[in-house]
Amino acid sequence: MSRKVQPLIYIVDKNRSYRNVIISCLKALKLTNIKTFDDGEQCYASSQRSADLIILDYNLGKENWTGIEFMEEYSRLHSNTSFLFLSSFTGIETAVKAIRKGALDYILKSKTGLVRLVKQLEGYKQFHTKSRREKLMRLTLMGLIITLTTLTTFMSFYYLNHS
Repeated sequence: MSRKVQPLIYIVDKNRSYRNVIISCLKALKLTNIKTFDDGEQCYASSQRSADLIILDYNLGKENWTGIEFMEEYSRLHSNTSFLFLSSFTGIETAVKAIRKGALDYILKSKTGLVRLVKQLEGYKQFHTKSRREKLMRLTLMGLIITLTTLTTFMSFYYLNHS
């Protein structure tokens, strides 16, 4: 039986109760490979393994960078990470800037925002599953091509030496 690989998801939010709400949403979708951080500095310091998705607040608390600045810096090290903002900071310019810089979405912390978050996470889960399946299929196909090429080469040598 094949083992499903869970995406690694980081949550960066200084508000513990909101982190717990996000964790509940993720677990309801059977996304359980989760690490949480109070601030961007903690997350950045422990980023030896690249997260697949980071859900973060715009206001990261005590450090001197915003969520957008964190996203830019983290992306320099880990270019395949996706970002999803969940914030109470309501500036439309900020939301547009985050999306232009590469965020999947900028969601306001509210009841309707949680519904939107769940929909985004469902979409992300489907994308991640499809992407992994496609990668495995490509690797399998490449393996078959290499095997057939090697077999053809050996057969050619065999016929040359035995004719």
